[in-house]
Amino acid sequence: MLGLVALSFVLAVASPAAAGPDATIVAFSPSATYTENFDTNGNWVNVTGTSLIAYGTKEYADAAHSEVTFRGEVALRESSGTQDGFAKTRSGDYAWRLRDADGSFWQAKVTTGGVGTFSVWVRRWDSSPDPSYVVEYSIDNGANWTSVQTINNAWLGSSDWKQVSGTINTSNGAGNSDDIIVRIRRTAGERLMVDDFEMTDYTGGGDSAPTVTSTDPTDGATGVAVDATITVTFSEAVTFNSQVEINCPGSGVQNVTPAGGPTAWTLPHTDFQNSETCTVTIDAADVSDTDTEDPPDNMGADTSWSFTTVGAGGVDLLINEVDADTPGTDAAEFVELYDGGAGNTALDGFVVVLFNGNGDVSYAAYDLDGYVTDASGYIVLGNAGVPGVDLVFSDNFLQNGPDAVALYLGDATDFPNGTAVTTANLIDAIVYDTDDADDAGLLVLLNAGQPQVNENGRSKVTDHSSQRCLNGAGGARNTASYDQFSPTPGTVNLCPDYIHEIQGSGSSCIAGTFTVEAIVVGDYQGVTGVDDYKLDGFFIQEEDADVDGDAATSEGIFVYCATCPTNVVVGDKVQVTGSSSEYFNMSQLNATTAGAVVVVSSGNTLPTPAAITLPVPGVTATDLAGAETQINAYYEPFEGMLVQVAEQLSVTEYFELSRYGQLVLAQGGRFRQFTDTNAPTAAGYTAHQIDLARRTIILDDDSNQQNHALMEDPD
Repeated sequence: MLGLVALSFVLAVASPAAAGPDATIVAFSPSATYTENFDTNGNWVNVTGTSLIAYGTKEYADAAHSEVTFRGEVALRESSGTQDGFAKTRSGDYAWRLRDADGSFWQAKVTTGGVGTFSVWVRRWDSSPDPSYVVEYSIDNGANWTSVQTINNAWLGSSDWKQVSGTINTSNGAGNSDDIIVRIRRTAGERLMVDDFEMTDYTGGGDSAPTVTSTDPTDGATGVAVDATITVTFSEAVTFNSQVEINCPGSGVQNVTPAGGPTAWTLPHTDFQNSETCTVTIDAADVSDTDTEDPPDNMGADTSWSFTTVGAGGVDLLINEVDADTPGTDAAEFVELYDGGAGNTALDGFVVVLFNGNGDVSYAAYDLDGYVTDASGYIVLGNAGVPGVDLVFSDNFLQNGPDAVALYLGDATDFPNGTAVTTANLIDAIVYDTDDADDAGLLVLLNAGQPQVNENGRSKVTDHSSQRCLNGAGGARNTASYDQFSPTPGTVNLCPDYIHEIQGSGSSCIAGTFTVEAIVVGDYQGVTGVDDYKLDGFFIQEEDADVDGDAATSEGIFVYCATCPTNVVVGDKVQVTGSSSEYFNMSQLNATTAGAVVVVSSGNTLPTPAAITLPVPGVTATDLAGAETQINAYYEPFEGMLVQVAEQLSVTEYFELSRYGQLVLAQGGRFRQFTDTNAPTAAGYTAHQIDLARRTIILDDDSNQQNHALMEDPD
């Protein structure tokens, strides 16, 4: 019989993408700034290649600014979205992507008017590749080139967008021989994104302030030799009016006198310590250009850059993960060290020291003489029950905080119990707690401004460890990169992606390969290898503590794993690694290998179901197609999630029950034919159809088999 139902269920819906407005182009006029965001679709030209989104030769030109044209070789047009958690376009709808292939470059050519300064934004395609590109310019149509910046992982730092800029300050006329070209040219390595070009007009021959065009080591460089030559190059000949400060937390502050010049200068220094991050600062007032066209004479702003020296004996060893508060009686505590992936690294000369926040003194020290990192670069100190532990300490021994773990050069005998906190020979440290106040006495172990790490940062203190994200990231004595996820002793830190990042705010998911950690909210796997017509997968949803609070993004997704042998049940917390795709307009992760699904824990509290309102609110369209678009858009942020409908629902149709196992449910009672209660009119009938669409959902079974006799198992 037909009846009323109230239920919670997993929703799988999709809606069409919405087009965004083109970005505004700033007019290019004398002494003005011209900004190009590459967001006008009609300005793109596919010169070679099957389409704008396939690699080939692409051009971009704005008829209002015909003096500037843009070109990409072995390039394609990228659309908005995210890759590895960072935007694929810096602004607007489109950007350039250069391929990891010989001959790949991007350029802006200025044929008349001249260029004062320029800037352009770049980012690597994702977190793993190491791109190698050079930013350069030519004032003679490519006959000669001046290098501005080398782009690589050391300079880029994170995978987010970074701006590179330069000063040209040269005019050009109508002929081609003096065309000005700004170019980003691949020399090796992986793909690179380019967006948001900006230039100022030639200033008319006046002077410009000197700027730093390059440094060695580059900003963010790691593994720098303690006796490395420090150089800085300027845009023009300059003199120094004072010394330059090099500030290092271990070796201290050095005020050095620059040597050389007039454009390239070295900064002589005494040797640095191993594994310390040093910052070079040049005050604007201390640098003057040598020409007589003043002002400007000094730099326009102070300049600083930082680098990290190599570890002791050439070893870049860091504390990578700490788990101090574990389930039960604390029998899974550990400290993980990481050598950056070198592997099989001898650790003679290192010592791990544990500091108690009660008095800020040591309570244990462990010599690493004779120990070696494993082939992947890890060594684990911990309780006997920790998988792969190398050096064992007693259960329930690692203090929960506020406390600290520190890595030094030295021996355990240098740190008898009760030794006060010291930074002498300090390599790395983490100061941590479990919802405790900061311990100022321990924080001196960290670089200035670095935070005390809360192991309960995601409200799951016993289930989570504190780990560097990305794995090994952040640098010595820096803790800002630590986050809290499921423990991974002796392996790569989890650092998962979030489902809402994959789903995005549009109708299609973000392309890429991702690792997520979430709760199983619907299990439809069936039997692996058996054609039992099940959905061959399961739905997962972020825990309540991990949602992003954005009403436009879904926190759930379907995991397709027809060939994965891991069985899951509702309430399992799982780690899933797979590529994203759309299957009949539903986003999914494709977990196709044996290790792609890992059960972390079972019996977890399910995420809070999202509340769905029927009739669907906000439907203003008066035509059926427009109304259906608005209805689909309403459901899109709930795709793949556990949802709940508060209103009573009636079974209003069961025509497809015996064939497809589907019931049509409706809010507001069973439907009537329009003409049962209304005089026939076209407009009235359309309004009636829209009303039905706003009030109905389909309840499906877990089978893809047609003519499946659902009613033979009515339970």
